[in-house]
Amino acid sequence: MTEMVHGPLPVEVRDPILPRWWRTVDRWTMASVLFLFIFGLILALAASPPLAERNNLDAFHYVHRQAVFGGLALFAMTITSMMSPDTVRRWSTVGFGCALVVVFESSRDVVVLSIVVLCSNSQSENDAIIRSTR
Repeated sequence: MTEMVHGPLPVEVRDPILPRWWRTVDRWTMASVLFLFIFGLILALAASPPLAERNNLDAFHYVHRQAVFGGLALFAMTITSMMSPDTVRRWSTVGFGCALVVVFESSRDVVVLSIVVLCSNSQSENDAIIRSTR
């Protein structure tokens, strides 16, 4: 984001990727994201044990899930911030296409399941189902 607003900093092509990335990254935004991640883990530590106990899971099951998926998100964010804007645009187009395929495939399954349910029920059951979805 910093490069888009202020223009790229002078960088030699021979510079390694990490020092080049560190000079161009928005450190305040990175610190804010890390703060929110850590704060979310603290909140999960407070809320996880009672919910996990009610669901017959390990006491810190939800904390572990928060840490794993949050860590993966931080890793993806860091890798994406190291990419050039053109590379990000290319990958985002691929990701958007994959997301569309998933959405259309899942909605197709819902339509097929709805047709099967409606065909297997009597007319009065179908009317009740249709009324409950409105």
